[in-house]
Amino acid sequence: DYALTEADLAEYRERGYWRSPKLYSDSEIAAIRAAVERVCVHGERDTDNWSWFGDTKDKFAAVGPTVVRQVTNAWWINHAIREVATSPRLGRFGAAFMGTDEVRLWHDQAIWKPPAGDAEDVSGNVGWHQDYAHWQCSSTQNMCTAWIALQDTDLTNGGMRTIVGSHKWGLQKDADTFGHKDLRGLQEKYSAGRDWIDEPCILRAGEVSF
Repeated sequence: DYALTEADLAEYRERGYWRSPKLYSDSEIAAIRAAVERVCVHGERDTDNWSWFGDTKDKFAAVGPTVVRQVTNAWWINHAIREVATSPRLGRFGAAFMGTDEVRLWHDQAIWKPPAGDAEDVSGNVGWHQDYAHWQCSSTQNMCTAWIALQDTDLTNGGMRTIVGSHKWGLQKDADTFGHKDLRGLQEKYSAGRDWIDEPCILRAGEVSF
């Protein structure tokens, strides 16, 4: 029932992202976690709809324990994820941040990001990237990403990091680098001549970053 304030909208416009209060109960988060595990770890599906696994089910079973597993359009193959991804609970926030009366779902991603074995293991990294760099076939850049924390999340367990204000840089060349692992190299690529404010997005389970 949280109502966005003018201060919330101003923070989103200035900083490029906004962190919500808790929007999902512990029982709801437990159900979503179970659904993501079914899809990302066990390769299970509720329907025969197509979905981009980023890899095949057999290869998912064979990869090591520290590999990031990404399933795009999980809402097409899992009923619980579909209910969450298409919920007005998220849509009303997205509409407000984008200044629109309606929201269309571009896609969802179920991401399983296990811990790395040690500080030198970069296999669990998700590279600095711009979302729109992966989505340039869209006719608009007026998009909003909602990231739901399925556990209490900080930098000790793979939490997301954001570059404050980087949404004002415009589309960067070759910024479709989600799958790249060299964070330091990507920072050198994108930060030239700019302020690089690397901020951890610390969330409790059930909170959402937009």
